[in-house]
Amino acid sequence: MGCLLHGCCYGRETTAWPSLILPDVHGVWARRYPTRIASIVANLLIFVLLLAFERYTAKRGKSAGWPFGGFSFLLYVELYCAQRFYFEFWRADMPQLLGPFTWTHLYCVIGIGLSTWGIARGLRRAGR
Repeated sequence: MGCLLHGCCYGRETTAWPSLILPDVHGVWARRYPTRIASIVANLLIFVLLLAFERYTAKRGKSAGWPFGGFSFLLYVELYCAQRFYFEFWRADMPQLLGPFTWTHLYCVIGIGLSTWGIARGLRRAGR
């Protein structure tokens, strides 16, 4: 919430539905995307999904980390990077890399790629 009220992680100016009147780093107040609030909500949703997955697998008698050890972590990385990639389009405080994409988009694509590779590798090994 500190970032939200201080204006250091501000969103783009917009008139779209989720906008709030927020400052930027120069103290200019305008209707902006609430990137911090959206990120908090998305992270809570990811937590609930992973918790539900863990409870579902425990009820079915599967071992922790099913289908292989580290699966939940890799799934978290993939979901976090996907939500961050999406919400990065809302932000206005990051320098552009190529077109509408920022450096954070690049890092998220790398994170999604590596976690997908890890999940595929783990599923292949678990199938043996």
